[in-house]
Amino acid sequence: MEYNKKHWTPEGFAADGSRTYKVKKSYETELRAQKICFEINLKPETIYKLVAYKCPVCNKWHIGHHASKYLDEKDKIKIQKQYNEWKIIHGIR
Repeated sequence: MEYNKKHWTPEGFAADGSRTYKVKKSYETELRAQKICFEINLKPETIYKLVAYKCPVCNKWHIGHHASKYLDEKDKIKIQKQYNEWKIIHGIR
């Protein structure tokens, strides 16, 4: 199996000590993946920003960390404003 970190995520270790992987959760549409990102990024316990991206392996959408971007309170306020505007643009409640 060819490992591509955009499509696979580490899961654990096999009996022989080799790394095992599982397919990342995928979303059919960019809108759905973005909505999930906004919701997760706004949770108080989320400290690293998540972003949606199109997978080059399966052509669906996955969610991943944004180069270890740490979220502070100022970032969360900005994300909430962006989310509110995004929902209006896309007609989402």
